[in-house]
Amino acid sequence: MCKRGELGGLDMIGMIYRVAVVAVVALGVLGLFSISYEYYVDIRDAEAVILTREVSGCLIRDGVLDLGELKEHRKDVLGFCGYGRDDRLYVGVDVYGESGEKLMSLSGGNSAALWVRDLFGKVEELRGRGTVADNIDNIVKYNPGYYFVEYNVMVKVEDGLEVGRVEMEVLIKADE
Repeated sequence: MCKRGELGGLDMIGMIYRVAVVAVVALGVLGLFSISYEYYVDIRDAEAVILTREVSGCLIRDGVLDLGELKEHRKDVLGFCGYGRDDRLYVGVDVYGESGEKLMSLSGGNSAALWVRDLFGKVEELRGRGTVADNIDNIVKYNPGYYFVEYNVMVKVEDGLEVGRVEMEVLIKADE
């Protein structure tokens, strides 16, 4: 005996609900994949802030920057702090004395990346100025993360301790 809505033992009304649920789940999964693969999250600026904090903690112990300890690591501050060699990173540190004279410059990483920062500063100035600037949003995602900070510290020099100032800049390039 054949009931209405039933075909060969299959409940057609129940089947419609099952197909609808499978379709919604499939669209949800595809939607999540498209969002996760298309959404661009730029964390290079946050990485630069974190690296600045870590290198500062490495160089300045108990509020004192010891210049004697750093003399042989002027060109490899990242190696001194245990970061090894990474072409994505650049750290520059300038140490000034109480009278404002530069006592020491430290650097580490890929200093050639500084021109990229300067270039992107100029690209941002072009935003909204005609056809050259129409595709800036496609270019800006390669803008390196950059952070600059300066603060006062105690500097240990040969004569003892003096109040000094540290300027630190950190640049993190985009993954290649």
